[in-house]
Amino acid sequence: MSWVLDEICGVESDADSEAMEPFYVLSFSNKHGSMVMKLLTNRFGTLVQQGYPHLKRIKKHTETDQLIALLHPVRLDNLSYKDNREDLKTQFQGELHTHDVYCEQPKSKELWAIRTKLWPLIFHSSVSPESLRHEDITDEDSLRAGEYMKILRTRSEKLDNADFLHQFQCSHDCLLVDATSNQVICQSFHSMRDEKYAFRTTYHPIMIAIDQVALRDRACKDQSAAQDTEENHKLEKSTTLTSYLCTSYDVYADVEPCVMCAMALIHSRVRRVIFYKKNDSHGALGGSGIFLQSIKSLNHHYRVFHARNPIESEHKLLR
Repeated sequence: MSWVLDEICGVESDADSEAMEPFYVLSFSNKHGSMVMKLLTNRFGTLVQQGYPHLKRIKKHTETDQLIALLHPVRLDNLSYKDNREDLKTQFQGELHTHDVYCEQPKSKELWAIRTKLWPLIFHSSVSPESLRHEDITDEDSLRAGEYMKILRTRSEKLDNADFLHQFQCSHDCLLVDATSNQVICQSFHSMRDEKYAFRTTYHPIMIAIDQVALRDRACKDQSAAQDTEENHKLEKSTTLTSYLCTSYDVYADVEPCVMCAMALIHSRVRRVIFYKKNDSHGALGGSGIFLQSIKSLNHHYRVFHARNPIESEHKLLR
C-alpha cells in the first residue's frame, strides 16, 4: 500500500512573525546561576519542550550582578507552576514579573540582530525549501515506504506499553536501506540491544545501526586480496560499499530522531530520513521546532519525510 510522504524542509513561510508571548521571569543574583538553571529544567522543563527552541533561558539583568531567567509562558500557568515560582523566589531571594518574547525565530540574520536585543535568541541560517528539493517522490518510493513502515509498526505496537519506551525520546526501531538496490542493510530496535550496548545510554537504535554498518565496512576493507573468497564477492555485489558510511542509504524510523541521532546521520551521509511519529519533545527534524536538516553551515543535508498512512488519515477525518 502506498503511503503519503510529506517533505519537511524547515522553512514554512518567507514571512517573519511578529507575534509575542508573555513569560513569567525570575530576577536573581548571578551567584545562583547554575543552581537556578538546573531547577528551571526540573520544575518547568526545557524551553524546547515548551515549544521555544529559539530562546535562551537566561540573560544578564540591567542591574549589576543580577540575572533574569525565563520560567514558562503565562498561558501555561497552573497551580503547580505557581507554587514552583514562589519557591524559587523565596529560595533565591528573587523577584517575579513578566516579560514579552518573540514566539518564532527570525528568518534573517539582520532581523535576529534587532530582536535579540529584547531577549537573547538562538539563530540558525536555514536553507530555502527549493534548494533541498531534488527529484520528485515516485509511486515506487511511496510503496516502498509503506512496506518498511509496516515492518516497523508491527514491531513497535507489540512493545508500545513497555515503560522504557515511554521514557525513550527517540526512534525505537529503524531500518537502513540501500536505495540503489532496495536492500535492507541493517535493522535495529531498542528492546533487543546487544549486551555490549545495554548500559550505554547514547546507543540509541539509530546509533547502533550506524555502528553495525561501520563494523561491516571495516571488516570488508581489512580483508586482503588473498582472502577474497566467493562469499566476499557476494557481499560486494549485494551491498554497495562507498567512501562514506551510509551514502545512498535511506533511514526508516518509527519515531522522529533526537538531535544526537539526527546529527550522526548527517555525519554518515544518508540520503533520506523517513519517520512515522513526530517527536514533539526531542525531535531534531521539525517535531520540536528544531530543523537540523536546514542548517546551512552543516556540510551535508539529507531530505526528511513524515510518512502518513492515507487510510488512517481518512478514518481520523470521519470521526
